[in-house]
Amino acid sequence: GGTVEVYDARQGYALRGVCKGHAGAVCGADWSANGGWLQTWCEAGELRYFCATALRPGPTPTSPQEFKHHSKPYTLGKEEWATVSCPLAWGALGAWREGEEGEGAA
Repeated sequence: GGTVEVYDARQGYALRGVCKGHAGAVCGADWSANGGWLQTWCEAGELRYFCATALRPGPTPTSPQEFKHHSKPYTLGKEEWATVSCPLAWGALGAWREGEEGEGAA
């Protein structure tokens, strides 16, 4: 599946953490205006949200920390985004007809 690596430019581009769980290759990402959330989407039509302030340890001591997947995306419907490049984001809700690409994404 697809994984997103997040680097901190203020810390010399140190790896801050990873976002895991997509079924396909990740196509893009958007940050919330306050920097607290990251929305990502993949070629399989999945839209996932990650909390940028909640990190958990990786599977091994040398693994990067993992951003926590937000399992209730409907709670972020009114979140303000710094960028919106995702065709599956809340702002596009209702833009897809049933059966069209992107329909049924969660």
